[in-house]
Amino acid sequence: EKLGITTPGISVISELNSIIGTCDILVTGSDQVWRPSDHFGLDPTYYLGFPFSVSARRVSYAPSFGTDTLIPSVRDSVSKLLDDIDYISVRETSGKDIVGSLTGKVPVVVPDPTFLADNFDGILEEYPGTTNDAYVFSYVLRSADGISSTAQIVADTLGLALLSPHNPHRRWKKIGSTVYPSPGQWLWLLKNSRCVVTNSFHGVALSVLLQKDFIYVPLQGDKSEFNSRALNLLHSVGLPNRIADDLSSINIRRMIYEPIDWSSVTEKVEGLRVIGKDFLKSALSGSDELF
Repeated sequence: EKLGITTPGISVISELNSIIGTCDILVTGSDQVWRPSDHFGLDPTYYLGFPFSVSARRVSYAPSFGTDTLIPSVRDSVSKLLDDIDYISVRETSGKDIVGSLTGKVPVVVPDPTFLADNFDGILEEYPGTTNDAYVFSYVLRSADGISSTAQIVADTLGLALLSPHNPHRRWKKIGSTVYPSPGQWLWLLKNSRCVVTNSFHGVALSVLLQKDFIYVPLQGDKSEFNSRALNLLHSVGLPNRIADDLSSINIRRMIYEPIDWSSVTEKVEGLRVIGKDFLKSALSGSDELF
């Protein structure tokens, strides 16, 4: 319903043969599609590395390796796959470094696709039983280390309820009250909260785009390798001060009341949006203007 998909999904790589043969352009991205799976290894499909001849122009838009370094066992394979992509962009400077070291190419660093949209009103859907600015919204992925106590400090300081969306993969004690939103309701809950506390890249990205006060709690320990995406974004829009490196109650309370210069952030967001759109225009038209 949300994505407008009416046809069955493609489950077997061979089924792509007849479809891709009719395409002029193939695009891969975004998110961590270039990160090798811990269980299944490297998937060439996400690099547009199909096992049959394809004459279509290949484009990557904002893929992420999900880490600052690529494991040695896949470097040769990734290098060969990247050589066949005509227009390469990545989402982080760390990805730019990885591509450069493997291929000698200099990819364009573009913003996440969420930054290509400047209005989300059409997909917002009110979550029943909530009112504007009456709660703190805590979006947590992978681990609750550090963020659970931080979210509670924020909620207690503001005297508000603490809401956290259901996570079927949660292996930690629940944070505040659990809500069960649809995608549109998830966005509505974030937009209408008093403050967002998150350790997620997209929690940060949507907070920035919706101009919502937020605190980013970096993942800790062996999961810290996932922080590069959010850290890169926050530095790109001039908000490194939203990174909670110090999780003391004194520092968190200071961050709650520290104002964000949204006019400056908006200017930087617009600059990122232009970079993303210009890259796509060049790649889709076959221009070499940016390369």
